[in-house]
Amino acid sequence: MSTQASPAAPVRIRHEALWMFVGQMAVALSQWGILAFGAKQVGPEMLGRYGLAAAILGPIALLASMNLRVLLATDVESRWRFVDYLRLRMAGIAAATGASLLLTPLVSRDPIVWVIVAILLVQKGLEGASELHYGLFQRAHQAPLIGRSLLGRAVLALLAFAVILGITDSFVAALGAQTIACAALAWGHDRPQAVRMGLREARVADVGKLQADDRARVRELLRLALPYSLLSLAPALMAAFPRWLLGQVDLGALGYFTALIYAPTALSLMMTALGQVLAPRLARGWVARDVRALRALLVRGAAVAAVLGAAAVLAVVLVGVPVVAWLYTPDYAIYNDELLLLTVAGCLQMISTTAGFALSAWRRIVDKRRQAVALIVGNIVLSGVLVPDHGFTGACWAVLLTAAAHCASNWWLVRRALRTLAAPAP
Repeated sequence: MSTQASPAAPVRIRHEALWMFVGQMAVALSQWGILAFGAKQVGPEMLGRYGLAAAILGPIALLASMNLRVLLATDVESRWRFVDYLRLRMAGIAAATGASLLLTPLVSRDPIVWVIVAILLVQKGLEGASELHYGLFQRAHQAPLIGRSLLGRAVLALLAFAVILGITDSFVAALGAQTIACAALAWGHDRPQAVRMGLREARVADVGKLQADDRARVRELLRLALPYSLLSLAPALMAAFPRWLLGQVDLGALGYFTALIYAPTALSLMMTALGQVLAPRLARGWVARDVRALRALLVRGAAVAAVLGAAAVLAVVLVGVPVVAWLYTPDYAIYNDELLLLTVAGCLQMISTTAGFALSAWRRIVDKRRQAVALIVGNIVLSGVLVPDHGFTGACWAVLLTAAAHCASNWWLVRRALRTLAAPAP
């Protein structure tokens, strides 16, 4: 049965986005709660180890994901089956495991960091399985299923983490409990829901039974996905480089950075929800060459981002110090100026998100490849200059300047793509 089935009645973008917002907001608040519990219970150095482990695994996990969820959700012609995406995702997880074993000892000699990397790797694998199901739900306009899954995962993860941290006083054990909660949602909700919807491709019994035509399909999908996988390194590396350098300078400072950067990151997750809703429509509009509709979708996404970002910046200016002191501990509130820099960077990332989803939906691989190289080089230079001399503050400036360049280049590429689409055919 095709996974492209539509709902009985057209589903408004607002309705889908609301469910996605609810789910992503729940995940963001859950992660924020985990950092807050950690700040109060184990201190900034342990959060620094967690931040360093996440920075090590982040680029690897994004590389292994190959942007398969977006490719599946925008595969409006159903060229590949779900099982093809699942086979490629499993291969990516295996590759990520090997890469993490090689990279982790090069970045850190701390055994606690190694253990946290291993736990996060399992989490990413489970989340990857859920992400593919979300791609199916997204393409079928079943956003409530995604929202409920994200909401359930957020509640269970935070509850498991808080209970185990309170009992054992061990941040690592609490992360393990969070992983078990992710597994419960992946296998207890996402896969059964896909099967109930009639998406029989969600059955995984035959994943390992590859015939000749199956191998050909997976290779073809890999050729499409691999450029996206390489391009996904750009934002991951841009986030990782300042953290890698700061972790070598001061683990405690990296702990403060990890906690404070999550506020703007949570806002970016909300925009990701809207981008995931818009992506199939952006793909269909591109195929239909409907420039007016595409511009309307892009303006709507950018306007939402600008409003949310401006509200976040204003909140940091007005109530940042007391809120941070309450959420974490008073020593975190000393860095409100750095929080403001990170929030402005988050605002720019939010405005950039809709354009980024558009470029992916339109398969603008060559444009994004050139952009990625320039951004990575710029980020390495900025981090190398600012972090060793200015520490935490330098890392914040590196993040902000890179976010500004990313936002400007994304929208410039979108503008150029729309001009090409609007031009009359030769």
